[in-house]
Amino acid sequence: MDQLITSTLKTRRQRSLGLRLLICYLKKSNVKLEENVNTWTSLLIQSCKLPELRLYGDLIFSAMALLIDRLQSDGNMSKAFASAHLYKVIECLSHNEIYKNERQTFAALHTIKKCLKYYPKGIKAKSSTIKNILALLIDNRNDDVVYQSGECWLLLQKLHGISDKEHIGNIIEWKDFQLSLLSNIQYIINSTIVMNSQELVDSLSKPNNFGAFTFEAVKDPFERASQAFRRIFNLIEYLKIALRKQFFKKYICIHQILVLIQNGLKAHVNQQHNLRIDHAYIETFLPQMHIKFLELLEIVIETCYTHLRMDYRLVLNILLDGLEKKRKSMFLEANSKDVSKADHTWNNHLKLYFRC
Repeated sequence: MDQLITSTLKTRRQRSLGLRLLICYLKKSNVKLEENVNTWTSLLIQSCKLPELRLYGDLIFSAMALLIDRLQSDGNMSKAFASAHLYKVIECLSHNEIYKNERQTFAALHTIKKCLKYYPKGIKAKSSTIKNILALLIDNRNDDVVYQSGECWLLLQKLHGISDKEHIGNIIEWKDFQLSLLSNIQYIINSTIVMNSQELVDSLSKPNNFGAFTFEAVKDPFERASQAFRRIFNLIEYLKIALRKQFFKKYICIHQILVLIQNGLKAHVNQQHNLRIDHAYIETFLPQMHIKFLELLEIVIETCYTHLRMDYRLVLNILLDGLEKKRKSMFLEANSKDVSKADHTWNNHLKLYFRC
């Protein structure tokens, strides 16, 4: 089997078959790589040329991710891969062409995640390359791609905390990552939707705390509204992932997150601006945004639990405001599915909150 895989990978006409055979082989529980690992890794890297990436890039990176996973069973093989192949794999992943196809994008993100997970120190010098890749996907509409991107963003923050003062570094990076997401979400809400209140939270209104999340709105009003809400939705998803899978268990910015949720749930288009061409279009997205914030609130309650006691009045105000508005203005134009989902979410929030 090993020889068959190697021979088919070496032949360009049969390479797609070789990749499928390799994927099946690596999925077996009793795999022994030994002398094949360098050969197969080199052949996978050699196949990362644009013509082949366009044809079967998803197979190449699926095989690469599995191979990296299997390497971890042998410390010597893992070290050899890190020194000889890691940077080359990152270079292969940096082709923008890969990310025009969803299947290839998903497979590439899976490989990036493996590299970040197993080789954080080795990949630190290439962190800017990873950031550039993830920045390409920041407005992606595929839920699986958004989720994988969020996990990669979180793992990427670990790289900067790796030092002699790793513990302190992790605290700072973890806190900065939360605040960067919060500030960018708030900035887009402020610049896209007219808030009910004229008082904005200064600490959350700066758009460039995290350069990779810089928002450049397009000119078309309809595309701009769609782009803004897609960015808000994706950044909220990144924050939800960060709270669920935080790499440092403390220093969750509870108050700032709750303030953002409160502002987000109060957000609506001011009626004095109802002549704007994108007014109606923005209104269609608001119920979806409100539900995203409700989902975030649920995760905050589940994650922080008794630590919410200091901010219990704020949480209670959010819940009561939501209950008051859920059947009135807040979800007035939502479809029946959204209303039903919102009702279910509010009930869950109340149950969770009163258990705290």
